[in-house]
Amino acid sequence: MKKWIVYLSCLMAGVGGFAGCSEDKYEGPHYFLERQNEKILYELVDEPGFVHMVREGYVFVSCSKYVDEFLAYPPDDFIPISSSESLDRITYPKDTTIIYDREYLYFMLYDICKKEYGIYIDDFKEFDIPLGAKIYITASVTDNRVVESNGDEQYKVYVHDLRMRE
Repeated sequence: MKKWIVYLSCLMAGVGGFAGCSEDKYEGPHYFLERQNEKILYELVDEPGFVHMVREGYVFVSCSKYVDEFLAYPPDDFIPISSSESLDRITYPKDTTIIYDREYLYFMLYDICKKEYGIYIDDFKEFDIPLGAKIYITASVTDNRVVESNGDEQYKVYVHDLRMRE
């Protein structure tokens, strides 16, 4: 009888432990400051882009008409992976059918990085999309932004739809 009580107790503890092991919420530092009265500046509707990087609780999406050309010769370290986030990563092989032009690549990099949209990591994980994926994004862009020293701008967005594209 005592063995049954011990086994039952172990089973209950194990089931209870596993039930509490759902996906953890992000609790680290946040890239954007929390503000009470964020205003919506404009809407993105099926805007083509790609998932660029993870930084301080946000996944950044770059939208540019040059994304597909840029990913023909992506720099090896262009899409960083945060060690604290477990997101899959897509890598694109170099496209040898397109002539490599280093200066044009830097121009495209500038265009891609000058404006990025930050999606809260927990919201992004709901879409099950890997880093580096080409996507269509529909989102509300807020006035909560960060301007880097080089002039690049990152805007906090509330995503409505996010889907992969070919």
